Amino acid sequence: MKVRIRRFFPWAWMLFAVFVLLPLLRPGLWASHDTFHHLFRSFDLDYALRGGNLYPRWLPNLGFFYGYPVLNFYAPLGYYLIVLVHWLGSGFITSIKWVYVVSFLTASGLAYLWGREIWGVEGGLWVAVAYTYFPYHVANAYVRGAIAEHLAFVFFPLILWLLHRIVEEEEPKASDVVWLSIAVAGLVMTHILSAFMFLPFAALYLVGLLVGEGKVGWQKTLLPVVGGLGGGLLSSFYWLPAIMETGWIRAGRVALSVTEPLKLLSPISGMFSPFLIQRYTPDQGAFFQHPYSQWQVLLMLAGLLAGVLAWKKLTRKQKVVLIVSMLLESLVFFLMIRPSRPLWVHFHPLVFLQFPWRFQGVAGVFSSLVVGVIPLAVKLVFGNRKWMRATLLALVALLWAATSMLGLHLEPLTWPETGKPVVNENDVNFHSMAQYDYQTALWARLWGGPWLLEYLPVTEKVPREEFWLPRKGPSPWNRAYEPPESVSLGRQCPLSHRLVVDAPSDTYIRWHQFWFPGWHASVDGRSVETSPSPQLGLVTVPIPKGKHSVKIWFGSTTHRLVGDVLSAAAALLLLYWLWRSGGRREFGFLVLALIAWLALWGAQNTLHSTCTTPSRTWRTVEDSFALLGCDAYRQNGHLYVTAYWMDTRPTGENLTTFVHADDGKGRIVAQHDGPPCESFSPTSRWEPGEIVPDRHLLSPKGSARVEDASRFEIGIYRLNPSFQNLAMKDRQGRPAGISWITDKCGAK
Repeated sequence: MKVRIRRFFPWAWMLFAVFVLLPLLRPGLWASHDTFHHLFRSFDLDYALRGGNLYPRWLPNLGFFYGYPVLNFYAPLGYYLIVLVHWLGSGFITSIKWVYVVSFLTASGLAYLWGREIWGVEGGLWVAVAYTYFPYHVANAYVRGAIAEHLAFVFFPLILWLLHRIVEEEEPKASDVVWLSIAVAGLVMTHILSAFMFLPFAALYLVGLLVGEGKVGWQKTLLPVVGGLGGGLLSSFYWLPAIMETGWIRAGRVALSVTEPLKLLSPISGMFSPFLIQRYTPDQGAFFQHPYSQWQVLLMLAGLLAGVLAWKKLTRKQKVVLIVSMLLESLVFFLMIRPSRPLWVHFHPLVFLQFPWRFQGVAGVFSSLVVGVIPLAVKLVFGNRKWMRATLLALVALLWAATSMLGLHLEPLTWPETGKPVVNENDVNFHSMAQYDYQTALWARLWGGPWLLEYLPVTEKVPREEFWLPRKGPSPWNRAYEPPESVSLGRQCPLSHRLVVDAPSDTYIRWHQFWFPGWHASVDGRSVETSPSPQLGLVTVPIPKGKHSVKIWFGSTTHRLVGDVLSAAAALLLLYWLWRSGGRREFGFLVLALIAWLALWGAQNTLHSTCTTPSRTWRTVEDSFALLGCDAYRQNGHLYVTAYWMDTRPTGENLTTFVHADDGKGRIVAQHDGPPCESFSPTSRWEPGEIVPDRHLLSPKGSARVEDASRFEIGIYRLNPSFQNLAMKDRQGRPAGISWITDKCGAK
């Protein structure tokens, strides 16, 4: 019996974590604050990655297909994990759930290893249980849907555990320092705000460890610093541009005047839940949106009492860790209550945290560690009867799981347009993405909210409540536009566009993407400067007279280039140090992991590339528009057809575009009619010279299949004052009917 218990204990943390995973067995996704954000950012990241980009800072389809620089600012690691699981065969809905599974289990396992380092095996299990069922940890998954913050819980105990290993080993291993660098970089690239909150506390914790060790050599003091700096350099490709270029997006301007966090600081009495079974926002029953649970406070107090009772049995290290943990827990608590207001006022970077209760993530780390001392006191009561101690731990785990989980009231996440549950993987597409964007923009229009549409570039001058709606009032364009004689489409990738422009005089073209630093262009191989248009801030490229090859792409800036170089140099130096120090196994693992990722990315770009070469035409419509061509691809039983339009003379009308697909014999297979870009780029908003990729999602009609589509008809019509298909003309100005019919729409 004793042997079985001894073997079981090191793996018990995994069994205890099972209960927190049970909600993931439900079909589909659950209603939470941020789930749609993560679903569609991952969806668009997958699209951009399969277009030949290793790190696409720009996601081209978000923001009503104008694009947002999401991954220039938001930490990317969580989205890459979702895409990785997707590439291994899961749909996006299932991939999100698998990432939560991995996050919960990994965080629990690392909390166990960290706790074991200090309190032993049993103490490590108590720490793992406390950490797994800490209410804010649960809320990040099932209430907030904050997958990045949830993944940050993986790195908190990992970093602290590695600090212990470096400080306590007589000869610290280079591999531990390298892993510390990777862990710090991982935290930064998972959720930079969590890194901003946690790393100062980790530094204070390190000071406590060094004090607890007594006299330590320079290595044990310096190596953790080297590990931290290494992590900062490894992740500099992300955080350096994120910090330096914040002023180019709305969030950077809004943060200068936001005072909402001050209103959310809690009175001390509002920090604690009044319920034994924890309830979650908006029914938490306390001022603080994510209060301490009664069970959490009870176990933390029990840990303090256990520390007092077992004080004489504690080692110097354990005493120091217990004291430091309580001091840090007190400091975190202070940062969430109203007496800390002067600090929030005078240290303005705290405003970027948005919500003081985000510090509950750090609070959960140290309150869980305090719980780990309890088995040392329990052993004084039960002695060596391990089965009794195991029974007590199991009861505590069940009670903690019950008090944290039973108060959850999960409702299915539903699609904004239909109200149907988010269950079917085929429903994750560009149409539902546009509806998600609409839901967010409509909220901003009706109720405001300083952080909504935070990635909107500041060069976009139309109010955020209106840029996706039809334009009203007189035309803002006073000067006549001199359109090209023709524009021929070349290779089109998510972040790279090739064209041939034949211009009778100096002119310009605009691409249907918001301008942002990093948009580049070349004409006949020579670099030209892009600029934002005066209204929507679209990418604008000057075109000289004549016929020219034009390339438009999203690339680097000085800050991004410096960050890339620093990260690459840090990676090479750390790998070299690891190899020279004898860490051949770790070196091989890291290199093989990198090769495997590159191979998988290459396979996706080879087999499922999102780059196309559109079929080309030049059909003018009432001297106001030109149809340039189309491309099409089939996916998940749907047919996506993109018609490329160009505005040659701005109009105040809001027209309807259409794409019909038939089987070549006149039988309609699928069709879609609607305002351009899923209704959110009305023709009255089109700007002179703007090229608009107008994507249509076509679903088969009746028993038809998308594979039956062999001919496409594309056109545009007006509905008011009466229905009228708009006539087209060919390159020579001859009448060409009311639509363009083609047997082929692009090629991969």
